Parts: sequence; C-alpha cells; structure tokens
Amino acid sequence: MVIFENEYALIEHDQIHDIISLVWKKYTPGTFYREAMKLLFEALVTTGAEKSILDVSRLPTISHEDTQWTAEIAKTYYPNMRLSKSVIILKDNNFTKLALQKMNEEFKLTHPDRDTRINTRYFDDPEEARSWLISEDSVSPKDNAAP
Repeated sequence: MVIFENEYALIEHDQIHDIISLVWKKYTPGTFYREAMKLLFEALVTTGAEKSILDVSRLPTISHEDTQWTAEIAKTYYPNMRLSKSVIILKDNNFTKLALQKMNEEFKLTHPDRDTRINTRYFDDPEEARSWLISEDSVSPKDNAAP
C-alpha cells in the first residue's frame, strides 16, 4: 500500500511482511528530504511495523544539517516504534553510510537500552536486502553489519 509518493520519494507499507519502505527516487532538497523522513517515522509508529527499508542508493549524500535533523526528529518517534529489523540500501556511497552510522550512534547514546533491539544491515542489492529482512535468519551479510 502506498502511503506517500512524490517526484523524490516513495513510502510504502507491505502489510504481508510488516515492512515500511522509503525509496528515494532522486536527489532531494532538504525540505523534501525532511518531509519524507517525518512521514516515514510517522508510518513506523502508526502501523507498528517491525521492519523497514531505507533505500538511499540514488542520493549522492545526506547533508550534515539533514543528518542532525533526522537524528533529532527520530528521538521523538523512536520510543513509540516497534522496529526490530532494518535495512539500508546504498551503492558505494561511503559519505551517506557514514552519515547513517552517525545517526545510529546518536540513537545508541540517547536510547542505550532500546537501540540494541534494532538489527540494522547495509546492502547494495535491494533484492538481497529484502530477502534478509523477511527471513528469520539474523546472520549479517559479509562486511555489512552496522558498527
């Protein structure tokens, strides 16, 4: 089920597998990035989904300002999320991966007792990511485990 779509992003809820996904279609200016991220967090809370896909493979990078904003806004939604498994899809973008890892570190600092429950993995292949997400196996793909 499509929750939101514009020229920059698509947010969907796969009710069968209990997955909320956000796929970036192209480079997104800050305002549109923030709008979609807020809608993603709202969807995770309102649906109670336990799994998520964040596909940032088409974004060149996430700005420092947007990274900080995301970490701050996520703190308000995080206590009400049931998220337990998450995948991040990116293609050879070390800057974006570092930004996302920084956000994960922020979560660990602000919610040390709850962050460990989210099993996050990084992939470059969307099908491999989805397969891992819907599997019962928590073994991480080689060299993709979040720090």
